Amino acid sequence: MSNFPNVDAYCEIDLDNDSEAVKVLLAKETVGREGNAKEVMLTDIIGAAPASITPHMRNWYNSQIERLRKPALDEINDALSSISADTGVGAALLERRLDQVSDNQILEKRKARIQSAQQNVGDYSILNERKRSFQEASRMYDRRRMERRREPKIMGWFYWCLIGFVGIFELFINFDAFTSLKFMTPLTATGSTVVIAMLLALASHLHGGFFKEFQFRFGDQSRPGDKGAAWRSFSLGTLAFMVVLAAVWYARANYFKDTVLEAAVIGGTPPTWLATVGGSLLQNVGVWVTGTIISFLCHDSDPEFPELRKSRDLHSKRYRKLESNLNGDIEKELRRIDAQSKDQRTDAKHLDMAMCHEEKYLEARRQFDRLSSHDARVIGLLQQYQSEFVNRATDNETNLQIVDEAEPSGKCDISPADYGAAQIKLKHL
Repeated sequence: MSNFPNVDAYCEIDLDNDSEAVKVLLAKETVGREGNAKEVMLTDIIGAAPASITPHMRNWYNSQIERLRKPALDEINDALSSISADTGVGAALLERRLDQVSDNQILEKRKARIQSAQQNVGDYSILNERKRSFQEASRMYDRRRMERRREPKIMGWFYWCLIGFVGIFELFINFDAFTSLKFMTPLTATGSTVVIAMLLALASHLHGGFFKEFQFRFGDQSRPGDKGAAWRSFSLGTLAFMVVLAAVWYARANYFKDTVLEAAVIGGTPPTWLATVGGSLLQNVGVWVTGTIISFLCHDSDPEFPELRKSRDLHSKRYRKLESNLNGDIEKELRRIDAQSKDQRTDAKHLDMAMCHEEKYLEARRQFDRLSSHDARVIGLLQQYQSEFVNRATDNETNLQIVDEAEPSGKCDISPADYGAAQIKLKHL
C-alpha cells in the first residue's frame, strides 16, 4: 500500500479530453455565458486559488482539483515536517513556504499603502483623478493608433528648426531691400525684415498643414467645424503670404527706382524691373514653396492623432510624478518588507537544503514531482479555457477586473488582451 494515498488519488484524476471533468470546464455554453458577461471579476493574487482566473475556472478548480490536490500537498508537507529542523516555520515543503512568504509580502505592502492613503487622503484623491485622466487619454490614443495602424508624426524641435531656417533664408533675401528704404533706420529695417521672415515661415507652416490635412478636414468622415478650422488656417496663411509679397514688392520697387536714378546720374546700365522686382518675388515664392513642402512632410494627416499622443504623455507625466512623490513616503517601509521577505526565502531554502540528504525528503520530493506533473495538465486545461474565454470577451468587450487596493473601489480594469497574455500558475498553499 502506498505511503502517499492522497497523492495517488490526485494523480489519478482523469483529465483526458473526453473525461467528465474536462467537459465541465470546457462546456461551450459555459464559455459563452461567461465570455458574454458585461463584467467579470478575476481571483485575487492572494490565497490558495490560482491568481486571476474567472469565477467558472475557480469553481471548477475547487470542485475538481483542490479537493484532492490540497490533501496531497498536506501529505507531502507532513512527510517533510517529520524531518524538518524547524517546526515553527508553518510549512516544510519549500514551494509552500515560498508561496506563504509571497502572500505575506503582498499583504504587508497593501497594508502599508492603505495606511499611507489614509494619512494622505487629499493627495491620493488627486492621484486617482490623474490616474483616471491618464487611463482615458491612453484609451483614446490606443484606439486611434489601432485605427491608423501607425504612430503619429510629432512636430518636435527638429521641425521647428527647419521652419526657423526658412525664416532665416527669407531674412537674407530681403535685408538689402528694406535697408535701402530712405525713411527706415537700420533698426527698423532689421525689425521689418525679421517680421516679414516670420510671416513667410508662418504661411509655410499653415499652408503645409492645410494640404496635408485636406482629406481629414474635407473627406467623407469630416465633422462639423473641420472645414471652418481648415479654411481659417488657410486664410491666415494666405494673408501672411500676401503681406510678405506686398512688402517685398514695395521695398524692391523703391530699390529699383533708386538704382535707375543712380544709373542716370553716374552712368551705367540700369537694371530691369523684371530682374529686380520679379526676381526677388520669385525668390520669396521659392522659399515659401520650400517651407510648405517641409511642413507638408512633417504634419500628420490626422491633426488629432499627435494631440492625443501629447495628451497621453502629459497626463502620464503628471500622474507618475505625483505617484512617485507619494510612493517616496512609504518607500522605506516597502524596502523593509522586501528585505524581510528576501531573508525568509533564504531561510526557507537553507532549511530545505538541510533535509535534502534524508531518505524521507527524497521520497517526498519524488511524490511532489508526480503532483507537479499532474499540475501541468491542470494548467494546460485552464489555459485552454482562458484562450476561448478571451476570444469571447474580446468580441463582447467584456470588462475584466482584478483586485487593486490602490483604487477607491478596490479593483481596476484590464483588457482581455492583457488577460490573455497572463500565465496561470498553481499555488501550493
